[in-house]
Amino acid sequence: FTATTFRSLILAHCCVCVRAKHVWFLIHGSPEWHHEEMSLSMLDFLIDDNAIDIERGDVNLIKDLISGSPTRTSGEKRFLFDIVANSRNSIDVDKFDYISRDCHNLGMKSAYDHSRLMMNCKVIDDQICFNAKEVYNIYEMF
Repeated sequence: FTATTFRSLILAHCCVCVRAKHVWFLIHGSPEWHHEEMSLSMLDFLIDDNAIDIERGDVNLIKDLISGSPTRTSGEKRFLFDIVANSRNSIDVDKFDYISRDCHNLGMKSAYDHSRLMMNCKVIDDQICFNAKEVYNIYEMF
């Protein structure tokens, strides 16, 4: 794998964990359930239960990406941590997922378009930025 391919695989895995935790909650939901903690626990379970041979540093990177906090890993670009759990502005794939899922389950259409939003963003100064013409799209998301 190239470094770029590997980073893409790690981000994809984070997205799968985020999506899977929503299903887990629907089946096993409880008042003590915490969103990010469940994703981290699920990751550990998936690795252990399937005997996946993965470096501890890579597991820590995946956990950091899920939690949106680069506390365990140094040297990574900050914007990568905003993809799955964006603490800067709350625009992340986790929000895309639950809005899409909830709208689908309620039989309604969302007024915002996550695909368009993704096509009109870029990284500037290590931060994910959106084109000004997407202000209404972002407004509709919230």
